[in-house]
Amino acid sequence: MERAAGVRLLHVEVEKTMTTPSQLAANLDNAQLSTGPTSVEGKAISSRNAVKHGIYIEALVMPWESQADFDNLSRDYHGQFEPVNAAEATLVEMLVRNDWLTKRLDRIEIQVVVKLAAESGKSEEDVMVDAFAQSKNHPLHRLYQRRQQSQSLWFRALKELQALQKARGRQSAQYH
Repeated sequence: MERAAGVRLLHVEVEKTMTTPSQLAANLDNAQLSTGPTSVEGKAISSRNAVKHGIYIEALVMPWESQADFDNLSRDYHGQFEPVNAAEATLVEMLVRNDWLTKRLDRIEIQVVVKLAAESGKSEEDVMVDAFAQSKNHPLHRLYQRRQQSQSLWFRALKELQALQKARGRQSAQYH
């Protein structure tokens, strides 16, 4: 294999070790102690571990959100873009998901600002000013990052969907 001028190949050796029989036995013994929740209540609590604050949750509709509102949003997007294949449908679902998440984050932001204002004795406006002044150290920073990510994903999905639909339009025009 040739290498480009000025490029050095890095050689790294990785020591391969096998688990000894005593380590394997200890691992199996420890696994018996870590069985997770056993009561119905414990299992119910454990099943909601990911539902902490709604920023990184995988569920589309949180327990406190309206399934009907989500369904209406989804219906609006599908009606507007009328996907005709799996790729287009996936992109429309990405638009719905990221629009929904952005709206959720907007609602959470309001709640966080009100809470921080009450805890600090500052006005809500001052809490917002602090959020921007302190940037990365402020509790709202992660929220702003997540919202920016969601909006970027929305715009990327929209661009891809429009490109697919434009290409599909050109293809159907060729056959008519």
